[in-house]
Amino acid sequence: MSSTWPEYFDWLHEKPLKWPQPPPLESVPAQSSLQPIPGIEVVLWDFYGTLVRISDGELKLFVDDDLRMQIALEKTLEEFAMWQSMTRKPGAPWRYLMSQYRELLDRLQMTQSCAKGDLPQIGLHQIWSKILERLLKKDYGWDRSIHGDRDRLAQHIGFFYHLSLQGVEIIPEVLKTLDALHRTGVRQAIFGETERFSIPHFCWTAQRQTGKPFSPEVLDSSLCVLSHSLGLRKSSQTFYKTAEKQFSKRGIRPDQVFVVSTRLKGDLEFAKQRGWKTALLAFDRLSLRATSADLKRERLKPDRLVTSHSQILELLTPSH
Repeated sequence: MSSTWPEYFDWLHEKPLKWPQPPPLESVPAQSSLQPIPGIEVVLWDFYGTLVRISDGELKLFVDDDLRMQIALEKTLEEFAMWQSMTRKPGAPWRYLMSQYRELLDRLQMTQSCAKGDLPQIGLHQIWSKILERLLKKDYGWDRSIHGDRDRLAQHIGFFYHLSLQGVEIIPEVLKTLDALHRTGVRQAIFGETERFSIPHFCWTAQRQTGKPFSPEVLDSSLCVLSHSLGLRKSSQTFYKTAEKQFSKRGIRPDQVFVVSTRLKGDLEFAKQRGWKTALLAFDRLSLRATSADLKRERLKPDRLVTSHSQILELLTPSH
């Protein structure tokens, strides 16, 4: 047996650990377009950068900043007591671990296959599972009552490393908007790049912020399309085809789908090609992936531009 995600998050929270935080929110000087869009049945939210603020504006497995990598890897080495089972090399332990990590990441990216038009996503647990495979050759051990089997341990290490490398936060307006939109009867789902821990940690953080459990009914799991489940990046064609199949089963037409994201290229761009309605969320300079030139290009231009999550409520006129 191992701890559940909420139990693991609680257990970690009790330890005297410090986590990085995203830089302060920097608003974007943009003009909202808030003409209502009637008939929307489902709102698809991108995850990192849209619902969750994150350092670098997007989920990353590796950053080109030695100091940040050093801090994240040293914390991971200490937390999971890895060094005793690692092959000893001259130099700092974190540098040796980083060379292994980067080597395995590059190898997985080259060898993971997928269909034409798709891009594979490497999960953090895949990299750490390979590192554990090497450690086990030198009698590496761990507390199975907390971390369970090797696969679960790799997931826990991936989460710990991620949280040591990239700060995350949910701004209060996000939770208020999700709740208010749910009460209108419009369905909502996550449509984005995630790790196995992403949604559980979002729900756990939401409960800590509000003091009440985050209702699973707010996000319709049957309509969510998550990259870690598909093993594909969001810019993959299969990502959108999977969503279309789910909509079709429920009688949802393309023009009844509304996608909200901070990214145009490879994101809202593809949603627009499928006849879905789109909104560019320009609320934070950190996560915004669009330029004024992009907004003038017809194939990229979103149906609406909003500067806060709550403005999504103004756009929708439920058909119920």
